[in-house]
Amino acid sequence: EIGRTLNVAHVLVGSVRRAGDELRVFAELTDAVTGFRVWSANYDRTMNDIFAIQDDIAGAVTSALQVTLLGEEVAALQSHGTDNPEAQNLYLIATARLREMGSRFFSTQRNPEPVNRTRDLFEEIVELDPNYVDAWAGLVQVLLQLSSSSLLDGNGFLIEEQEGLELSRVALSRAQALAPQASSTLLADASIRYADYSRNFGDIMQLTSVYDAFERAVQADPANVLTLENSASAHFNQLDYIEAIRLYDRVLELDPLSPVVLDRAAAISRINPNQARVLYKRIGDLYPDLPWQQGIAKLEYQKGHFHHGVILANAAGLDNFTQFALASLGDFDQALALNETNSDLAAGGSLGVALNALNYAFERDYASLIASVSDTGESLDTFPIVFAANYRLRQFGEAANYLEGSSIGESVLKAEFTDIRSNALDVAHTIEQTGNLEQAAAIRGRMRENMARLLTGEAIWHARAQHELDMLLLASEGQIDQALNAFEALYADGWRWLMGPGQVLAGGFIYSASGFWFEDNPILDSIRDQPRFIATLNRIKADNAAMLAELNAGLSMEDILNEEW
Repeated sequence: EIGRTLNVAHVLVGSVRRAGDELRVFAELTDAVTGFRVWSANYDRTMNDIFAIQDDIAGAVTSALQVTLLGEEVAALQSHGTDNPEAQNLYLIATARLREMGSRFFSTQRNPEPVNRTRDLFEEIVELDPNYVDAWAGLVQVLLQLSSSSLLDGNGFLIEEQEGLELSRVALSRAQALAPQASSTLLADASIRYADYSRNFGDIMQLTSVYDAFERAVQADPANVLTLENSASAHFNQLDYIEAIRLYDRVLELDPLSPVVLDRAAAISRINPNQARVLYKRIGDLYPDLPWQQGIAKLEYQKGHFHHGVILANAAGLDNFTQFALASLGDFDQALALNETNSDLAAGGSLGVALNALNYAFERDYASLIASVSDTGESLDTFPIVFAANYRLRQFGEAANYLEGSSIGESVLKAEFTDIRSNALDVAHTIEQTGNLEQAAAIRGRMRENMARLLTGEAIWHARAQHELDMLLLASEGQIDQALNAFEALYADGWRWLMGPGQVLAGGFIYSASGFWFEDNPILDSIRDQPRFIATLNRIKADNAAMLAELNAGLSMEDILNEEW
């Protein structure tokens, strides 16, 4: 059964018992087809002999399988990266944690402590062996994880983004000084390049450089699953789902039980939601402890089945969208209660400030939202929600002032962004109201270029994003009929986000281009009094009310999973 699951002809099983420095290792190679033992051995050694045991077992297994190894394969088997047994022991643990954190289903927002503990592990490893290249490279990865979670910088667990990048570059320089062409060093270099690209909203040439850097790391060690996973994640985040799936497939060939099955299913969901739904259910059968329900919840949200999404997200125990879905359905009390619970879990810090501010957004009290963030002294650059609040109050001058000095705002103002940055349309509308017509047109032009480049191929959800962004683009330009056509097409595709997270907390998955309460967006002023707009909006509200009634009537997860979709 194990052989079939792993798609292998032989299985190596064994046990390790440790008492102090004493080790007893048993290993057995079994033919997965016949069940017969091919080879077995016992080893009674000390921890100082651990590398010799590994070499002995590797040699014995290849001999039993009558496999002839090439010179570089022998060298790879005998390369441990360190001569310190305790350093390697900690490295195996730290690397396993690092791979887990690389999944898009792992969230540092609720509990950042595992990331911080993993950083401590890598720092302990490089103290034990300062020449351990892979450990320095691993430290780069975990520092980037910490710095990319800057919403939590006030909790005492994580670090500011700029500090994290600087520390990661120091760790990279140590790895490069020891082994510049090692796969782990090349991966660390590629990861920092990608972090720079993401932070500074780089151009196409910079993105190409990032892809090339990941490819060099893959070529240096094609069997390194950590490298393949990181490269796949970069392609996924840039909407290149076909390449991401290819890389995830390679990971699963090497490690069939890898948790990246969830990430692969997420990539497939962008192209074939029905196939992804089947995959998520299969993953739930194989790995009940993984948050597989979250994947189906997102599919249901995308289809407009909010009542289904809420139940599945609750079962997964991890979701950033439930309070927005509940508010869209019309259950404001429960949405506010959930958001306040999340605020308490955040335990302060800038994520706590952001979630507290969202309470005011749910209540449409944008003035109090601005005051609540301003009183904390937190960096406003972390919070596009403050710009959004000024914008919705039609305080366009204040909103425009906020953009200056903000890395997000300045990138948009220069029309240099390379992704689908939905708040770019809000920025364009804002500066247009303050008289910068030419600059606003340039931003909208860049949005159209990016949409034409990125919303292509086989991804099903691209049509939804196209309708949503088209509606806002056309409405902002006063093209009334075309904007209403796009709104009606958006409704037909299942869009129901009357209160949406936008891209602030959505992790790059577009649920609501405008974010906050849909009706409050000033862009819609040109069409909100049109009968077609009112009729479509009323249909959305009626559908959401019906879903809320079904949810309150006792809808179960079994009902949802057994339903034809």
